[in-house]
Amino acid sequence: MKMLLRLLILFLFFSDNQAQWTTKSIGGQTWNVAYALDISSDGILSLFIPTSIFPRKISISFDLGNTWNKYNTGNEFDGTCITSADLGHIWFTTDDGKIFHSSDSGKTWVLQFYDSSNPYFFDFIKFFNVDNGIAVADAISPNSPMTILKTSNGGNNWNIINNS
Repeated sequence: MKMLLRLLILFLFFSDNQAQWTTKSIGGQTWNVAYALDISSDGILSLFIPTSIFPRKISISFDLGNTWNKYNTGNEFDGTCITSADLGHIWFTTDDGKIFHSSDSGKTWVLQFYDSSNPYFFDFIKFFNVDNGIAVADAISPNSPMTILKTSNGGNNWNIINNS
């Protein structure tokens, strides 16, 4: 037991316990809340910041957060999740059940999914590459399950993969 205590003390005094996070400024502005953050395999950071400005904006960094570009989404509702598959392809979900896609790094956005008969609240979206992705939405009523959507063609078609 004494040996274990000595090893623990040595570890605490001689190990490198430096923080692995650094603070980054987003265009010189400060926000208290960010709704969604994602990083792609090639280092693209996407961030959805809630504002009272319409249409909503997305902040995207192409250099790991050193500089940020803001793009209009054309959407009046808040984004709930964001994902990027590579430098050009970014998707985000909204609190009114929409999935938007950009194939030009956020400059323009296209509505890819909206089912007006089901008021989905999306909690999660993830693309594993430019073709394959999933989105998860809250249950519509207390007696129904959450909804899981899947695409294998970049979001051109979304299919419910669980019983709803």
